[in-house]
Amino acid sequence: MKTYFINEDVTGDPGSPYTPIFGTDGSPAKWRWDGFMDHNAYAVELKQIVSSRQLFTATYHLYIGDADGNPVAGYGDTTTTWRWQGPTVVVVPTSGIAWTNSQIVVYWKPTITNLTLMSVDSLSQTHWVAITNKPALSNGNATVIIEPSRAVKFFRLQLNP
Repeated sequence: MKTYFINEDVTGDPGSPYTPIFGTDGSPAKWRWDGFMDHNAYAVELKQIVSSRQLFTATYHLYIGDADGNPVAGYGDTTTTWRWQGPTVVVVPTSGIAWTNSQIVVYWKPTITNLTLMSVDSLSQTHWVAITNKPALSNGNATVIIEPSRAVKFFRLQLNP
């Protein structure tokens, strides 16, 4: 599991969405509160979701620390565990992209109805855009046809709550 935080400054705007913390992507194992409202976000790989409504937990040790992150004597500390459940259905869609009749065809199993096809021009971008074409049933798959363009596009299926 990877852990990120989303910071909101005094205006309520996220500063840097999805900043890695607690050892995620090489970040320090300890995190220093920045004085603003922060929200944790967790990422779990699909292969780690092995049952419906799977329980996930994250345990934190909270304390007042010095500049080096060491607990300061005379202040209390606590440990807290956060719990949440994974999706109702284990999501491992069989999907694909094909080139047919000069069109791009993206398809997946129709048993998963709460998926949105998203696209982005570059993998360095963080804002994916929903493809508004409604999926149609074709050859036993939910299928979206996209007209080709000269621009490079990347696609992903996003699970909606």
